[in-house]
Amino acid sequence: GLVGSEMCIRDSGYVIIKDLMPQEIIETVKAKVLPLLSHDGRNEFEGYKTRRIYSVIEKTLEVNPFMDNPLILALLDTFFMPNYLLSQIQAINVLPGEIAQPLHADDGFYPIPRPRAPIGAATIWAIDDFTEENGATVIIPKSHLWGDEHPHHRSNYELKSAVMPAGSVIFFLGTAWHGAG
Repeated sequence: GLVGSEMCIRDSGYVIIKDLMPQEIIETVKAKVLPLLSHDGRNEFEGYKTRRIYSVIEKTLEVNPFMDNPLILALLDTFFMPNYLLSQIQAINVLPGEIAQPLHADDGFYPIPRPRAPIGAATIWAIDDFTEENGATVIIPKSHLWGDEHPHHRSNYELKSAVMPAGSVIFFLGTAWHGAG
């Protein structure tokens, strides 16, 4: 529920919510979005063996259930001021042989010292089962509380894989360090 998810996010910087989206919606979205995934990544960050498409909402309204999920909106309402911006929907398909994406914090480009409150948050929805073998997102628990140091300058952190079944979601704060597995 909302309270348990909020407490987990405040503590760890993220929460995995299993089976939040019905499989019928997952299958419909997969059928509509898979043909759109025709662009290979252009650099190490996007992944040379990763297909992605930006501005998915322009191409199909089938993704609307991800944008207006009541629990996700309630979490956003908890962490951000009213009238926050829902800024993007992209689809990503990590293909076999891809290397791990460099770890990053989504709001790390803001020149505001850390630790600080997050400026944004993200959700990554599993359209297929997320496993360690197929590139599940990895995240560093409690990294949303760190100062300005990069994970490469630390040796005492845990990297967790967001292993979850299709229809599940990981919600994380923009200050949490993460990447594609």
